[in-house]
Formats: sequence, C-alpha cells, structure tokens
Amino acid sequence: MLILKLRDTAIAKSHRPNTLAAEAGLQPAGVGRIEEMLVAANAASVQALARVIRTRETQQIKANLSAIEKIHAWDKTRRMVGTVAELRARGRVLLSLFRYHAADATARNVDALRAVLLQHNIHSVEIPQRWGPPVMRVDLAAIGDQAMEALSMFPGLRSIFPEPRIHTSAAAFGIGPGPLPQPPAGVEHPVVGVFDTGTAASATSLRPWIASTTSYVLPPDTDYVHGTAVASLVAGAKILNGDHAWLPTTRCQVHDTCGLEAAGGNTTDLIVRLAEAVRNAPHVKVWNLSLGGAQIGDHEFSYFAQQLDALSDEHQVLFVVAAGNYTGLPRRGWPVADLHLEDRLSSPGDSVRALTVGAVAHLDSPGAMVAAGHPAPYSRRGPGPVFTPKPDLGRVINQYPHALAPQCGWMREGGRSQ
Repeated sequence: MLILKLRDTAIAKSHRPNTLAAEAGLQPAGVGRIEEMLVAANAASVQALARVIRTRETQQIKANLSAIEKIHAWDKTRRMVGTVAELRARGRVLLSLFRYHAADATARNVDALRAVLLQHNIHSVEIPQRWGPPVMRVDLAAIGDQAMEALSMFPGLRSIFPEPRIHTSAAAFGIGPGPLPQPPAGVEHPVVGVFDTGTAASATSLRPWIASTTSYVLPPDTDYVHGTAVASLVAGAKILNGDHAWLPTTRCQVHDTCGLEAAGGNTTDLIVRLAEAVRNAPHVKVWNLSLGGAQIGDHEFSYFAQQLDALSDEHQVLFVVAAGNYTGLPRRGWPVADLHLEDRLSSPGDSVRALTVGAVAHLDSPGAMVAAGHPAPYSRRGPGPVFTPKPDLGRVINQYPHALAPQCGWMREGGRSQ
C-alpha cells in the first residue's frame, strides 16, 4: 500500500491524482488521514508509476504530480496501533483490512489474510461488516512471536488495534428514598430502548415504566445500578429533579436491554448484542447509549462509531449517545483556557448518524467553574474526527442528577454528560 500525501491546497477530491494512479495501474483504496490518498501497489505498478513520473508530460499528469507532496509506504508503524508488548497486554485485537474500489481485489485480500491465519494456526473470529471486508478478532495470548510478526507484515492489513473496552458513562451513589410516580392511566407514552446494565426488579416504582425486557448479561456481571438510574431519567427526569423549569416534561416507557457489564465490556460483544436487540425490537426507533470508551482521534472514526452508523442505516433507528465524561486534571472551565486537555469526545460519540449529547450546567453557584447555560466541566467536547461538528446538542442537567437506585431509593449520579 502506498500513501500519496497531498499538499494542503490539494486535499479536495477534484485535485486528487486519479489520472496518475490509473495510468500506473494503482488500485484506489480510500484515504488515510485527510491529506492522504491510499493506493494498492505491487512491484509492477511501482515500476509503472516511476515510468509515468519520468516520461509522461501531459498537463493532467503534471497537475496530478504537483498535488503530491510525498509518496511513501503504509508500513508496520502505521499498521500497528501500539507496540507488540502493548497489544499483547490488551489481549484481544481487531484486524482491519483495506477496502479497495474493486470488489474482486478486496475479496482476494480477504482470502490472502485467511491463508496467513491458517498457515500460522491463528484462530480468528470473522465479524461481518455492512460495508467492506470482515473484521477479524484474534486473541494474542494464543499466538507466538512468529505469527505476530506475520500479521504485522501483512500488506493488506490497514490496522491491528486493541479491542476497545466500553464502560458506563457515570458512577452513581444512593442517598435516600423517593419513588417514581406511576404512569397516568389512558396515556400512551413513547418507548425508548435503553442499552445499559439493566434495571433492577427491586426498583418497584420503575417497573410500570418498563415496556419490555431483554437480557444478555446476568448477575454477578451486572448490578443493575447504572441501568436503573438511566431508565428512571428516561421515565421521569423532570419529576425526579424537583420539576426544574429547564428539564423537559416528556416521559417515556423503556425497552430495558441489559447488554453491558457493570465493569465494562468488549466492543465486539456489545455490538453483537446491540444488533440483535435492535433487530428483535423493530418498534423501538430511539436507543439510549449512556456509555463510552477511549477518547477519539483526529483522523479516523472509531470502530464502535462506524458500527453504530451501519446499524442506524440498516434499521433506521436513532442512537442517542453520551459525549462522555472528562474526569482528568486540570478541571475545565468555560471558555476553555487550556487547549491541550484530554477532553475530546469518547467513542462512540463520534458516530455520524447518532445524536451525541453533552451536558450543560443549569445552576449558578459561588465558586463554580462554569455558569448556568455553559458546558459542564465534566462533559467532553468536540469536534469529531476531521472536524465533524459534535456533540450535536447540550442537555441541561445537574452535575449530580437525582435518579432511582435498584432498591427504589433516590440516588445522585456522579457528573454525567448524557
């Protein structure tokens, strides 16, 4: 794989060196960073590229060459997201293949990787994608150094990256009793899917608001705390928080989907559960995901975000996703004084199709870091990759909102952005 690094003035699609690539027999394979055009090459096409550069003097070729700042290979340093030791420490990794413009070239690349996996006796799990080749999941604990080297040198791999871990978006703390009022008789409420740690049967005042339940995780892997809190806010955030004027009056019933472990889960496991849950509940068109993983990058959309976009397109649903919580130091005020904080969105808040929600403070207080109406200090901020505008909106919320605990008592949740 070759990287054609474009000049800053030639990033637009209309300036890409497509004629040069075609004459040299290079196979387009998308983009890397915003200024990088990727092309598949072999020994013959590299020689053809050199010949075109030396001998072709057409105006189009000259324009194509003037758009290129540098040509270099997509090597091991770009392929490996971390050192071998770092990847081994994480255990499971995902192998992402290049997707070429020609479907037959992509298919040959998949077959070539399967051959390498078979040759080195590497067990893998293929995860089908809505677009492009499958992603392969491999447990590095089960393979040796020689097999690892073979994977790292396979030219058709775009990246080898640790499988992301996903956690709930906030901790919660019980502080006393306070039931949720029952649904009014004769009123039909919208149903929102809540994909979380599940709701507790002991939260008795919440039960009438649970329209249906699906469970993928059972105790002791879940304690129902976070899921109960989130579901209670869906059912009655305004009532549970003193009828504050800035909170909406809308109340919804909940399709309770227990799909996330209390201690967090692996992304591929969550995607399988979420995809099945969405398929099995076609009447649910809005799904709440108060969860998040690592901070996003500047150049590529996170794996989880890409999967959410695919599910949204396939099932015509809207995911409402947390912007994520910034818990690092120094704490952030507003306007932002330090532009180098690690407070960008967490995955999958970079999902293009999702509604990504940040938090806005709703009260003034002496000594507070932000004023009412400003982004809360704990709420992560945008932009998304390649400057996509995120989060999509800021929701008014107390830094410690009241919600229900599993025992049907009140709780206050630690600062949360959605």
